[in-house]
Amino acid sequence: MEVWKLFLLGVVIGSNNLAVAFSLGALNIRYFWWRIIAIFGVFEFVIPLVGVFIGQQFSEFIADYVAYIGGSILLLFGLFMVYKSFNSSLEDEEYLLKKVTSWTGIISLAAGLSLDNLIVGFSIGLQNFHPVTTASVIAVSSVIFTFIGLNTGKYLKERFKKSTDLFSAILLIFLGIATLFEWL
Repeated sequence: MEVWKLFLLGVVIGSNNLAVAFSLGALNIRYFWWRIIAIFGVFEFVIPLVGVFIGQQFSEFIADYVAYIGGSILLLFGLFMVYKSFNSSLEDEEYLLKKVTSWTGIISLAAGLSLDNLIVGFSIGLQNFHPVTTASVIAVSSVIFTFIGLNTGKYLKERFKKSTDLFSAILLIFLGIATLFEWL
């Protein structure tokens, strides 16, 4: 694979993390950033490799459902954030922070974001790409985008409060819909 194509692949796949990280950054959960970045990075590295090893025979079956599962997770998270932006109290926000920053919450988000990488792994396995190099580029791009998204979300939340919550939610809803309809 040519180097520029490899980096383009990393940017395209890693950019999904930007929207979710933007929303997480708006929650002002800086204490958990390294947990988020690490889990997202690990998933973005491991899932393409899992795809390579599962192989071609399952790709057609799983490919039919990946967009629906990943898109649904993002869409539901976005809808929940819209609800939260209009109906939140301090107790609700504290509960949400506990849920989202728990290991289960972050792993669920990372899994939803990484499902499309399973198909990327299948295609890597079918072509003449080096799987570990490709998975590394995807993971590094994802970590960079996650860091940028967390910082941007935090910055905008400090400046614009409520509108940042709503914008983050709309962004996640769009990302979920785009994933469901395979526009991305």
